[in-house]
Amino acid sequence: MLNQSPGRGTLIALLWLIGGMLSLILLLQVAGSAGQATAADSLLNEVRGRLAFATNRNASQDNPTNYDIYAIDADGSEEQQLTTATIFDGSPAWSPDGTRIAYNSLVNFNWDIYVMDADGANVTQITSRADVDFHPTWSPDGGKIAFQSRPATDPFTETVNLDIYVVDVTTLEITQLTDTSGEDSSPDWSPDGTQILFVSARDGNEEIYVMNADGSNQTRLTNAQGTDYFPDWSHDGSRIAFESDRDGDKEIYVMNANGLNTTQLTTNEADDVGAEWSPDGNYIAFDSTRDGNREIYIMRTDGSDQTRITMNDADDALPAWTGSQSLVYLPLVLR
Repeated sequence: MLNQSPGRGTLIALLWLIGGMLSLILLLQVAGSAGQATAADSLLNEVRGRLAFATNRNASQDNPTNYDIYAIDADGSEEQQLTTATIFDGSPAWSPDGTRIAYNSLVNFNWDIYVMDADGANVTQITSRADVDFHPTWSPDGGKIAFQSRPATDPFTETVNLDIYVVDVTTLEITQLTDTSGEDSSPDWSPDGTQILFVSARDGNEEIYVMNADGSNQTRLTNAQGTDYFPDWSHDGSRIAFESDRDGDKEIYVMNANGLNTTQLTTNEADDVGAEWSPDGNYIAFDSTRDGNREIYIMRTDGSDQTRITMNDADDALPAWTGSQSLVYLPLVLR
């Protein structure tokens, strides 16, 4: 009878083959990881500018709601604390020339709009009234700030109405732009200064609208079952980035300025929110809870190379981007 057991040479060849396959698998895994790292490194080497943001990393047991505004370069370096809030500083927005930051602050239990230099110096109060003023956005010429406001009856209830206002930075004169039964919020000025994006619930759920800078010709752009929020105009005015929960959780989308050709950029079970275009239009910053807490990420405008740039146990959220090198983020507490 023939011996059917493999000979020594066959065993050696078989072991050599298995070892080669394992080495190949390991090599492919390492190459894949290296490819991901290379893509992230490449993006961080390309991005320019500075982001501002609000973070609760200085909150304490005695002051758990404390948020301060920080700034960081788009590659994740040169982080700087800009405000030292006793309660809450948030919603930062860079001036068009990158020299100033508008933000809302809770001082003496009253929400108002303030402006400071890019390094946190020379704080100036812009609004001073009993209403709750927050979420500022600059006009392209730097002369006006649009913001959302609600009566001060109870700023944390959904029963009081939100509307869009504009304040002249020099004269401090305030003009109301919207006045509907639904909440109007999250204004964003167009690059040419002629229009303002905003969110309205006037038709039953939050959708994105656009109006002329004087409040006329208010037109709906989106029509989805979910909530659309935080629209941000690209710097050439051709596209709009926004967040939406139309697929079940909050993701980042991009559409044309007329509301057509909507494209989903993120697909994540966590929340991806607060989209912000880079000044050159090649990247979008956003914040995500995909790693357990809110952190700032940057991706290309096709959704590729999503790269985290902040690393902190606290929440860093909703970035605002300027072209000046040296990002700003805010929380979701008063959107």
